[in-house]
Amino acid sequence: RAGTPAMGVSSCFGSPLLNDVLGLGISLTAYTARNYPHPFRFDKRSRSFQTVVLCWVALGFILLLSLVAFPLSKFTPPRYYSVILFLVYIAFMALNVLDVTNVIDIDFRYVYFLRRAVV
Repeated sequence: RAGTPAMGVSSCFGSPLLNDVLGLGISLTAYTARNYPHPFRFDKRSRSFQTVVLCWVALGFILLLSLVAFPLSKFTPPRYYSVILFLVYIAFMALNVLDVTNVIDIDFRYVYFLRRAVV
């Protein structure tokens, strides 16, 4: 068991980051190589941009929650922490499905900390 808590925490942070960096990096590199010299333009008012922002907000929230929870529990989180993570994930998926099916409209253009990036 020596070293496994640190490895577990680092994999919680490293795995989503690696997936995002490699997934976005490889696909955007292939796109720009194919469409050179035209730059990549992402429509910030599109539905897909709103979905991506929702995913990043949820990922950031879960990572910050873990960043606080793991040191407070001395890197052995209690079992109820997994229930909390599942509930947050279910809430995120419900919001995402409701947003994509137009039941609710989540608009991040008016969120203060995203204002410069979106507007």
